[in-house]
Amino acid sequence: MMSTTLLIFIGILLLLGEAVFSGSEIAIISANRARLRSLAKGGDKGAETALRLLDAPEWLMGTILTCHNTFFVTNVTLATYVAIDIAGPRYGELLSVLVVIPILVIFGEVVPKSYCQDRADILAPRLARLVWRARSVVYPFVWLLNRLIRSVLSRNDGGHSSPFVTRQELEILVEEPSEGDLRAGERKMIGRILSFGGLDVANVMVPQVEVSAVDEELGIEDVIERIKTAGHSSILIYKEEIHHIVGVVNARDIIAIGEEARGPLKLKPELVRPPYFVPESKPADDLLEEMRREKIKLAVAVDEYGGCVGVVTIEDLVEEIVGEISDEYDVDEGRLYQHLADSNILVDARMEVEAVKEELSVPIPDGDYETLGGYLLEVFARIPKPGEQISVDGWKFTVTEATDRQIEKIRCGREPARPPAEDDPSE
Repeated sequence: MMSTTLLIFIGILLLLGEAVFSGSEIAIISANRARLRSLAKGGDKGAETALRLLDAPEWLMGTILTCHNTFFVTNVTLATYVAIDIAGPRYGELLSVLVVIPILVIFGEVVPKSYCQDRADILAPRLARLVWRARSVVYPFVWLLNRLIRSVLSRNDGGHSSPFVTRQELEILVEEPSEGDLRAGERKMIGRILSFGGLDVANVMVPQVEVSAVDEELGIEDVIERIKTAGHSSILIYKEEIHHIVGVVNARDIIAIGEEARGPLKLKPELVRPPYFVPESKPADDLLEEMRREKIKLAVAVDEYGGCVGVVTIEDLVEEIVGEISDEYDVDEGRLYQHLADSNILVDARMEVEAVKEELSVPIPDGDYETLGGYLLEVFARIPKPGEQISVDGWKFTVTEATDRQIEKIRCGREPARPPAEDDPSE
């Protein structure tokens, strides 16, 4: 019979084996795949092995769980035997349950997983080679286990598997460099879908200053003329001030009665539909479902005081997912900028920051603004006057047109490179 000291030593070795495979699982799964691909292209065999294991998850998990559970079960059996040998049959099993098994779980599961998860990118290539060698040892058992699992699952679902991808896996897929599995358009759309849940109405609405609205005291013939000029399918109606929206008029309804109609709009209540108010803080995905369910095309966004701050259409919400859709409230992107003869660019302040970065290659940092004008307002920290300019990251922004309320046009251009300083000939 082996001595108790030798059995304890064997138990420690088994605990180390359990910890290694427990840590390997979390390290390989949590590792950044883009980094692993980069290392593999540089000749790192461990990173290449990790990617091969990740491409065959049933073999990865089968190998790790087989080895880990073998070490754990053997160690529990051995620890129980030692505990009984030390404390006797009466207290040995109790000692094993209350002391030994918690130690095995903490130092064989919790500690190594926490340690390896924080260092996954470093440890994954190293541990992957160990797991690959272990796979060769347990290959027959894992192969049989995988066949058994597939057989059971195919019977339960009629032979049809339903792939399940987590949000985290989709985010990784979008962030990783393209390997041919996703086209650029698909990657962008998936990214928009994932980010859509974090948007609220204020992020997608057309701001109130760009919304067409008329006073309810305005004559019907004037309202018709305003609708024709604006080219919108509907127009907001306010009472006394634009923040006090009282209704929405559909262009077809009011044009149908003819321009011969007289009197102020408020005398024709059958033409005015009640507005659909939503708080500007409402989640965009909730509003999309609500507007789809209630068949609403336009909603009025209000602030905490009930004042109108903008409007949002169902097109505004959908284009956050599928990309830009030209509707009546959108400005023609082709008219938002003009290349000048001096290599500068004249840009409309309403041009969105993302479009400025993608189409004009102007470097603008991310921030709490949506348009180029909003970015410059943050940089200036006030409303600049025409002619004022500012330099940021090698680019000069000159305000060419502005009112006392907003920036309208900006001239953008690269600053000329400074010539190197000449050496002092006296030195």
